[in-house]
Amino acid sequence: MLADRENPDYRNSIKESISAVEGACQAFTGKAGATLGECTKILGQKGIHPAFKDALSKLYGWTNDANGIRHALTDDEAEPSLAYAKFKLVTCSAFVNFLRTWAAENNHPIPGGQ
Repeated sequence: MLADRENPDYRNSIKESISAVEGACQAFTGKAGATLGECTKILGQKGIHPAFKDALSKLYGWTNDANGIRHALTDDEAEPSLAYAKFKLVTCSAFVNFLRTWAAENNHPIPGGQ
């Protein structure tokens, strides 16, 4: 969605990026269908630093609030920019990679994961 040079879809790129984080957290916690907010509470219980957990929650909040990316675009809202879409894609990718590595290093197997 971000790589389409003729018709990039920044909004859906951002939505899919945070959805990947949510999916990774659901896999890590074994809680299919849980929200990222619910998953971050479990991450905290498993030892992820509280400030890191809070940062993830705030990053998620931007996409999930009333005017966020996961909600319908209204006429008075601007489309997100390439800068936001690229930031979200890179940050979310980094978090998914972090979670897999952190889980392995701390003996927290991801249910059904490698």
